[in-house]
Amino acid sequence: MNELLLNGKTPLDLEVREFQYSGESRGSGQLIKLDGSIAQQELDDQTKRLVIEELDTQERSQQCFSMLENAISFLVTIGSSGIRGIDGNTLFATYV
Repeated sequence: MNELLLNGKTPLDLEVREFQYSGESRGSGQLIKLDGSIAQQELDDQTKRLVIEELDTQERSQQCFSMLENAISFLVTIGSSGIRGIDGNTLFATYV
């Protein structure tokens, strides 16, 4: 089957310099680093309920978790690049 699909196709030379496995944010200490870059605060009960309602399927939850991991990784990276703290009132979209 591989021959059928790949026959005549141009090979792709791909180099991945750094790879973070899904679910690695917590285990790699990135949440602690994030807390050092941006002041954290508890979500109010209404916001928590809305999040739970929106993440009503496993697929939606996984998509959200993946986006959160990317955002955490990004914010930790800029937070550790000489910037002392990130303004918690600045929207994430400003950085991307």
